[in-house]
Amino acid sequence: MVGKIREYASSNPLATVLIISGLVGFSLGLSNATWQVTVESGQVLAGIVRYPPDNPFYTYHIRLFTIINQISALLLRLIGSEKVISIFVSGLLGMISFMAIAMLIFAVNRSITISILGVILIYFANYVGNGAIYPIWFLGQPHTYGILGLSFTVLTIALLGAKAYRAGLFCLGLAPCVHPSLGVWLVFVVCLSAALQWNYAKQIIKAHYGYLIAGSLVTLAGLAYQVHLIADLPALVTEENRMYFDAYIKYWGSHQQKLYWGYTVISTSFKRWGVFFCAYSVIAGCLARKLFKKDEPVAFMFTVIMVSGIGAILSGLLTQLPPESMPSYLLMFMPGRCLNLNNIVLAASLLGVLTCSHNRAYVTNYNIFVILLICSFYSRHCQLQMVVFGVILWWLGYVTFASTPKAILLRTRRHKVSYEMLLAAFLAALLLINSPKEKFVHRFLVHPGDFKNRTNNEFYAAIGEREGLLLTTHYSSLVPLKTRRPILVDMASPNTITYAPESGPAFNNILKRVYGVDLLVPPAPKYRHREIRPELYKRLWEQRTTAEWREIGMEFGVTDILTPADWRLSLPAASEGEGMVLYEIPVE
Repeated sequence: MVGKIREYASSNPLATVLIISGLVGFSLGLSNATWQVTVESGQVLAGIVRYPPDNPFYTYHIRLFTIINQISALLLRLIGSEKVISIFVSGLLGMISFMAIAMLIFAVNRSITISILGVILIYFANYVGNGAIYPIWFLGQPHTYGILGLSFTVLTIALLGAKAYRAGLFCLGLAPCVHPSLGVWLVFVVCLSAALQWNYAKQIIKAHYGYLIAGSLVTLAGLAYQVHLIADLPALVTEENRMYFDAYIKYWGSHQQKLYWGYTVISTSFKRWGVFFCAYSVIAGCLARKLFKKDEPVAFMFTVIMVSGIGAILSGLLTQLPPESMPSYLLMFMPGRCLNLNNIVLAASLLGVLTCSHNRAYVTNYNIFVILLICSFYSRHCQLQMVVFGVILWWLGYVTFASTPKAILLRTRRHKVSYEMLLAAFLAALLLINSPKEKFVHRFLVHPGDFKNRTNNEFYAAIGEREGLLLTTHYSSLVPLKTRRPILVDMASPNTITYAPESGPAFNNILKRVYGVDLLVPPAPKYRHREIRPELYKRLWEQRTTAEWREIGMEFGVTDILTPADWRLSLPAASEGEGMVLYEIPVE
């Protein structure tokens, strides 16, 4: 049996890396499973949770285009369990994330062992860069779209670099259907990179264009279905819609902030280490594409990384412009996401270069590899990562441009302990030292969500049994997912307006009437770019009379209000639990 496995691995190294890394990632995804936002949108697409057609949150769900929402809706129809589907999607996110990083390492060094152990090290050492605006995760978070879009984009790039052209081109065509903004960005940078290596790219496209077309057809089919869904929605961008959209980005939103200095103060924001990591990846791409110039697939992969990094830094400059002077589609694109792409590939790229056959024999290379492993014990500090990655880039530049093979830093020897054994030993030590620490275990190993919902919790069941729209606060997230009860607006994630600008007028009307907030009126500086904080409306809600609540209920179809337990409204409580109170708006 062992012999057959070894024989398969030696004859199918690429598939071996994908299978093993995918299994490891899927397992960690399951052990850290949590609710997934895609299932909430799937509820709406499947018709399980129904909203009034003019509801802003309904507009968001219908407008949001991604194949994972359509798959979630189909699974809900077939299985009917939000919990099971969330657990499955959680595993899927871990699987694709691990496959992507492992395949990128494998594309460079062709080592099965280091590719698999390398992605595990990167995960546990948190060598994933630092999200400039939007956080970077592998798994264990409810934010399906950000995790899946980023990992799928990296996987596509890595497959092309690993000479898996058919799978890579299919994924390239499918990418805009998985995550529209990152998918379009990927297609754009791949096209620019192809222009820089046109002779190579032309051969690949000519030989395998059918797979690119197949992936594109899936994207077009998904888009056609989405167009059918949104046919009855109002126009995406009008002058009125744009006014609220711009105001939200300028004063309230946290994901579309300026990358380099703020709106109201002239001060640099270089504490955003992700900008530096992105610049590092550009340097790594420039050097590596020269070092691997004879290996065209790898050189092309690093060209894509280089072009993406340059484009991300330049697109960051666009965020410095006033939002009203930029096309809304660019603002919906969230340029900070592009920086994250170059952040997450940096450590994997450098690890691959350090362990490739070209560099393995160098004594200096071996010593720097040891430094990288030692620093993995302290890699949560971005400053230390900057230093370590800087040393590796210096070495990469030296190897690339060294004028003579007799240079003192290019001395070689046969190492007594191989790179594989060294990596395995340090990874084992990292896990052995940190496994007793509860914080480490909860963050990386085992931290499943509570998965309380209407099927296993009396409080959520009580909410789900009642009729009418539910009014919620910042503290109540994924309520429809847990209760199958529609809500008026999602105050836990009010940035839905940036995905569906046509909901702006209705959204702002609700904010003014119910929450006492006007998007066009800037909040106090301490509340800016923090979404819509509950401190802005808690006092108003507690002072509002029963008659006033009844008037709001009649106007918006709201029958109940869900608040934290320490909020005191002038309404009767219908139920309590999970640190919350469900207030009922009495009818006359």
